[in-house]
Amino acid sequence: NQLDFDVGGGLCQLSGLLYHLALTAGLEVIERHPHSVDLYTDETRYTPLGADATTAYGYKDLRLKNNLGFPICFRIRVEENSLIGSLCAPEEIEELELDFSLEVQDGVEIVQTRRKTASGKFEAICSQSYLIANHDQTI
Repeated sequence: NQLDFDVGGGLCQLSGLLYHLALTAGLEVIERHPHSVDLYTDETRYTPLGADATTAYGYKDLRLKNNLGFPICFRIRVEENSLIGSLCAPEEIEELELDFSLEVQDGVEIVQTRRKTASGKFEAICSQSYLIANHDQTI
């Protein structure tokens, strides 16, 4: 009955993949929580910094809304060292361009997440801050 700071078991890799797919498809994000610490390096990161989505049962969740006007489904495949996701639908889904701009201030990484709309303009999705982890430690 208490939240604690610790490295998790990898479920956030799945929620991060779903969030990233949702952003590229233009789905509406109802609820999403970024991590508080950037645990990865550029070589070990599974989605761009700013495209992560942490979960904590009964406390933090990822909730998405299909606003495309037709049904969709997520397909997830687990391979030996990979988690592969795709979005399927009866109609073509335009893949929207994402931009994750990073700025570092006083030991904090600040990421602005933007998505290119159908009109060609970038819209702000969110801004999040991450503490920088000690990457010398094994994750």
